[in-house]
Amino acid sequence: MQLVDPGNDRDGGRITRFRLSDIHYTGGPLDGILCIEAPERFRKRSRRFAVIRMLLSIGYLRKILKSNGKTGLLHGALPETENGECVLLFGQSGIGKSTSMKRWETEGGICEADDLLLLEESEGEFFCRPLPTWSRFFSDPECRDTFPVMKRLHLKDALWLTRAENGTAERIEQVHPGLWRAQLLSAVTIHLYDSMRILSESEKIYAGRKFMSLVQDITQKFGTRTLRASLNANLHETINTGIKGAEQ
Repeated sequence: MQLVDPGNDRDGGRITRFRLSDIHYTGGPLDGILCIEAPERFRKRSRRFAVIRMLLSIGYLRKILKSNGKTGLLHGALPETENGECVLLFGQSGIGKSTSMKRWETEGGICEADDLLLLEESEGEFFCRPLPTWSRFFSDPECRDTFPVMKRLHLKDALWLTRAENGTAERIEQVHPGLWRAQLLSAVTIHLYDSMRILSESEKIYAGRKFMSLVQDITQKFGTRTLRASLNANLHETINTGIKGAEQ
């Protein structure tokens, strides 16, 4: 646990080992500003990006394992609806999360997360926090070292993001529970694959149980529905109609 080898950077070069002490918190990641300090030897932007993401996931993995509650680091987009609420769109890489974010913003909405977000459960309700992503943080020309994680949005709905077949309308519909849970489990674990290499076998089993418990709770809360996305539709109308239908 003293040293971790994060592998290769985006340019294919080997990243030198770094210490877990390279990650620092101010106020804790769940309620304050998360400060990440990349060592001087990682000043090249691609390496800096890779190292910061690794440090971030390791830091949150440690918090998740220590937390008594349900907490997860998810891969998804987080369009904001109203009254401090949001909808989680999760799915495999390349399926359209960033595109959905751009559609939502083009239609006048707010969506700060299209990749990495923190999910917390409190008294049967779920809350999400946007976290640093390439499109909202690391692509900044100044490559900032801090990112505010104070925004905490009440999760109104969770949808598996897929694509509508050619010639069919954008819609929200029920899908097989097994497929839905498998995709959600992937979204819960994808950012932690490399970080979990530092865990012992017993810790990996414990982490897996926590992740599965979180998946089951989300499934029970929101059901198993997919958003069949199409660029020819209004995303606000589709999601708002889906939320109203789920509430009936």
